[in-house]
Amino acid sequence: MQCRAHAAQFGALRELDADRSVVMLNLVRFRDIADYSGRPDLAPEAPISGAEAYRRYTKTAHASLEAIGGSVEHFRMCKPTFIGPDGEQWDAMLTVRYPNPAAFRSMINQPAYVEAAAHRTAALVDSRLIPTSR
Repeated sequence: MQCRAHAAQFGALRELDADRSVVMLNLVRFRDIADYSGRPDLAPEAPISGAEAYRRYTKTAHASLEAIGGSVEHFRMCKPTFIGPDGEQWDAMLTVRYPNPAAFRSMINQPAYVEAAAHRTAALVDSRLIPTSR
């Protein structure tokens, strides 16, 4: 399961056209109960669902996204996979537009975003972030 990028994956951002907007397809699978073991200081008093932890993440993430000129284009809850590996299931999908790859990198390095991303990590058991192009 993968919820965070590693260095080689960040390097792939350099392959994107620096002067064009980029739309990222996000696929997310929520934990039944959010796992704050990596950031116990952010854990709520009572356990919450992964979906609730993700909502906490999006409150700050949306502000960070707007600050760099980005926007959420689509957000939808997913139904069972129609074509794909047996048993594969995503809970939600969203597409997010960034003005350019540099804006994306800028956003994910903002201190407020980094703090909010801990809620995302607690929320998700698996995810994909896929740049798209025309």
